[in-house]
Amino acid sequence: MATSGDAWRRQAHRIAEVCAAHLPVLTGVSVHGSAALGGFTYASDLDVLVVGEGATNWPELGHALLSAATDFPLELSVVAPCDAADPAPPWPFLLHVASPTKVVLPQMGGDPDLCAHYAVTRQAGVPILGTPTGQVVGQVPRGVRDRWSHPLQDRWRPLVGQTPRSRPARPRGSHRAGRRPRTRIVDAACLSVHRAGSTRTDKTVGRSAYGPSPWRAIVLRERAPRCGIGHYGLVADLIVVTGPPGAGKSTVASLLANRFESSAVVAGDDFFGLLGDDLISPWLPEAHAQNETVVQAAAAAAGQLVAGGYTVVYDGMVDPWFVPVFSAATRLPGLHYVVLLPSVRVCVRRVQARTGHGFTDLDATRHMHQQFTSAEIEKRHVLANPPADPEDTAAAIHDRMISGSLTLMDP
Repeated sequence: MATSGDAWRRQAHRIAEVCAAHLPVLTGVSVHGSAALGGFTYASDLDVLVVGEGATNWPELGHALLSAATDFPLELSVVAPCDAADPAPPWPFLLHVASPTKVVLPQMGGDPDLCAHYAVTRQAGVPILGTPTGQVVGQVPRGVRDRWSHPLQDRWRPLVGQTPRSRPARPRGSHRAGRRPRTRIVDAACLSVHRAGSTRTDKTVGRSAYGPSPWRAIVLRERAPRCGIGHYGLVADLIVVTGPPGAGKSTVASLLANRFESSAVVAGDDFFGLLGDDLISPWLPEAHAQNETVVQAAAAAAGQLVAGGYTVVYDGMVDPWFVPVFSAATRLPGLHYVVLLPSVRVCVRRVQARTGHGFTDLDATRHMHQQFTSAEIEKRHVLANPPADPEDTAAAIHDRMISGSLTLMDP
């Protein structure tokens, strides 16, 4: 449910006051995103674009801005007037902050999310202080827009060490009585999009049955006038939940997807099921070429749903050495990757207790568990001995995702 503009405006004015106190040159402060487009709720981030420059203590400013964000999570970028007037890759910035604690200073490259920020601010930004930012933000050149929006062209590498912003989870119980979260479960056979609690099928994959939101409509007009598939780092994310059989991937994936406003679960096993009698057991050495083909197909489906505005949770086997293949097939600038790794005893017990499941091979379970255990995976991507309650596991993954510790970016 949308909330009154007075709530977010109070915080926006506090933010503007902090900027005015720290920046020697402050051209303007404007709000964009859902607050500017009329879709702001109490679960939303407050998106702010600041145009200014000058010698200042940038880390101190970043922490001061986060301290001022007491009512709503904050997503804010500070850009120089010259960069705002002539927006172009690599999308330089002076400071980026994101609640609860992220303060990012300029590194190599920039932040491609600024392309969307500029687009919305230019057309619908709400001025808070100084010159309306929409008046000082220039038009993104057509050639740059086309390259940024088209999936077959080179992609600009996102901000070093950053994660595309995910939408905050709704507080538990915040849904209206009798209404379940709008989660889509994607069936590989026809890539149907089902609304939770119904049997509706929409063959137009990547497009919401409810139509594009005002945010996406504006971004499409600015960034992709010829309707290419865009990589909306600010609109949706891809979270890969993997691990050996019996790790609890499917249950956790569904619960994790429910924490997002518009989401889809892509089940990797369904894609292997499409092969029917021609399926080679995926854990066998001779199945490598098959596995690569199937994983690429599943990744492409997941990537298209993300491009359509859905936060996608991929439930399936994506071994660490397969991540580059999977990531390339999504045509996304990055993804979140987490391995659920209970003990081998727990995995074997769960597989042994399965009924009506296509996989019950205990030796293969032990083999695949050993593969994950012996693989060289950064600890930040591994959730070893996850909580017994799947809801707690989903919450732990969500927290890691928000912190950026699960993020893998394209090289």
